[in-house]
Amino acid sequence: MRGPISTIRASLPSLVRALVILSFLFCATGCVYLRLLRLKGQLSAFVENFQVVNRPEPVLVFRNPVLGRGDVSWMMGLSPSETEADDRGETDRYLFRKVRAPGSTVKEEEDMLIYSRFQGDRLAEFAFPVGFSEFLTEEVFSEVFNPIRDAEQGAKSGAQWDFTQLKIPIPTPQDIRHYLGDPYSEETNSTHRVWIYRYRLEGKEPEEPEVDDVWIRHIFWNYNNKLAYSENHIGRLWITVDLRRRKSSVNVKREELTRVDSWGGLPF
Repeated sequence: MRGPISTIRASLPSLVRALVILSFLFCATGCVYLRLLRLKGQLSAFVENFQVVNRPEPVLVFRNPVLGRGDVSWMMGLSPSETEADDRGETDRYLFRKVRAPGSTVKEEEDMLIYSRFQGDRLAEFAFPVGFSEFLTEEVFSEVFNPIRDAEQGAKSGAQWDFTQLKIPIPTPQDIRHYLGDPYSEETNSTHRVWIYRYRLEGKEPEEPEVDDVWIRHIFWNYNNKLAYSENHIGRLWITVDLRRRKSSVNVKREELTRVDSWGGLPF
């Protein structure tokens, strides 16, 4: 029969192994989380830490870069379609081919190109698809990330508000169709209209699973024909903007993005 001391001694190797594994995991991801916390603090003071320029694609410029190249790769969970180097640093480009709906055609300009430019292994610029310049302005970004600042200042979160209070242009279905083309699928009920877009990364290896690398869901109000909710998955990166509740979030999902053809109900 084993006594308490023997039991503790027997469990020590397992405990040591567990501590080693936990230490490794923290070293591998802990610093990422710390830098993400720093980034969150910067977003709460957007104008002081970021700038938006058009080239003509809208480019988010980091005045005080904190994210490393490995951080971006970890968050996206995707390998770039190509990498270029010049005197401004290295640029990772991601070309996402639009998945066409059955019986429809997709124009080449409806594909989505984004890129990340690094200087000294720090993310200095992040570019969004061409055509979004009208909506992705400094005012838009500042307004979208207002909930972070409000939460840090102790403001009440989740309060409903009127669209007339919003100082940024709210896209209509016509706007979205102009920039993204026809959706892969569309569903409508008595109050909302839901559009879903699907994309696959250019340059993926043939043996890699055929899943959507980018999945976008836009939900519009029927009564005013305006965007109410936007859900955007880019690899593991998950960005949501809830205009009804004036909430936005940026998360990293660990599970692989699976194909979704239906809206799955309303998120509010």
